Amino acid sequence: MCVIGLKDTSCFQWIIDEFEGLLIDLEVAQKDFAHGFYCGMRTHLGFYDAEAAKALLSASQHDLHLELWRTYVNTVDLFPSMDKDEVIESTKRIIEILSSLESTVTESDEDDHECEDDHECYFSEYVQQRDRANTAEKTIDAYKQEMFIMRQREASLEKQLKQIKRQRVTEIRYQQTRKRKNRR
Repeated sequence: MCVIGLKDTSCFQWIIDEFEGLLIDLEVAQKDFAHGFYCGMRTHLGFYDAEAAKALLSASQHDLHLELWRTYVNTVDLFPSMDKDEVIESTKRIIEILSSLESTVTESDEDDHECEDDHECYFSEYVQQRDRANTAEKTIDAYKQEMFIMRQREASLEKQLKQIKRQRVTEIRYQQTRKRKNRR
């Protein structure tokens, strides 16, 4: 298995080649094709572990790894709302970051990347971003529901107001008619 930060330079080149292949495929394929590719690349991009990165990488490399991971996670999270051009731009940015990274050779066991839950595989920032996104979606849904209820209430109040106005007009007409009859 080829995992960024754990294997040699050929790993980087293989992953860069895969992303460049995606760019070529996106010229003719639908945007949705890229989503499966991005999800499949998660294993190869490894995970962002701040402590391990600090130990293995210089500050600039640490920042690049973090930026790579953020760009990747944001692309996957925001994929449904992105258009094809934005997906292509994100892919180009990932290729640019990968090209800037230097390989860090360490001992790795492929079983280290088998995950039992999200917290084990995804670094805490990703989990926080996902949780914030879920919270935001729930908040938006709650606001939509509240707006729907308020619109219905507004329509109901307008209807009641019209009925009250009609009743008032009817009462005034009735009183005027009575006064006329009483005068005669």
